[in-house]
Order: sequence, then C-alpha cells, then structure tokens
Amino acid sequence: KHILLCPSSPTVTYQMNGITQDEWVEVAKREIKKYTDREIRVRYKFRDNEIWHSKRNKTPLEEDLSGAFAIVSWHSMAANEALVYGIPSFASNHSPARPVSLGLDELSKIETPYYPDNRHEWLCSLFGSMFRKSEMHSGYAYDLLQEK
Repeated sequence: KHILLCPSSPTVTYQMNGITQDEWVEVAKREIKKYTDREIRVRYKFRDNEIWHSKRNKTPLEEDLSGAFAIVSWHSMAANEALVYGIPSFASNHSPARPVSLGLDELSKIETPYYPDNRHEWLCSLFGSMFRKSEMHSGYAYDLLQEK
C-alpha cells in the first residue's frame, strides 16, 4: 500500500504555488514522510503536447491506483477517480475532490484518512456540473453516461 502523489502540470503548479513542479513534489514528499513510512509514488500527468516528455506517464491510472492507500494532489482529476475507487484523498481547496477529501494542510492524518460516506452525492454534483443544458436536453449527456 503506497501513497500516490499527483502533481498538477508545471504551469498550474507555478501559477498556484509560485514554485516549480519538482519543488512542489519535494515539499509534499517531505511533509508526507513526517507522518508515514509508506512508499510514495509520483504520477505525472500524461500530455502528448507538453515539452516535459521526460516525465510523461504511460502507465494507466488504474494501475497506479491499484493497492494505493491514499492519493495526494493539488488539483488533479486523478483524485476524483481515486475517490470513485474508495481511495482516500488529500487535496487543495481548489480541487473538485476537496468536498470529500482532507486538505493538504492535514497530511498529519495520512495514516488515518477520511472515508466519506457522501461520495454518491458528490459524484452526482460533479456530473450535474459537467454538461451544458443543451447537452442534457439533446440526450447527449444521457447517452455518454450510459456508455460509461
């Protein structure tokens, strides 16, 4: 069981934190290591069009989440997927996962994470926010959700 650390893209990391992505990863690792000796795995975003190909992740997210104890992210959609699988999340106040996660300032609770009982309601609120009214009226939203 490991901790999955998912930094945002370099641009978002710098804009939101004023530090580089690598600095954010190191700060997060140091903080996590204060409270646990679990392995920390870092998952960088997959982007074909970015200049940071050296960190390009070819591993499916499901594989990185397999056996994960918790996920730590600033604003990663990976946290949402982890929560769907029942994996606790630590996220910033800017993350859509935050309503069902502990905050990044609560990493001291990494060994006793929060298991929300309102994930279904939270997911419904995300689904309700992802489609335009026209996509709902046309049936596109329903069709897409039925596919998944």
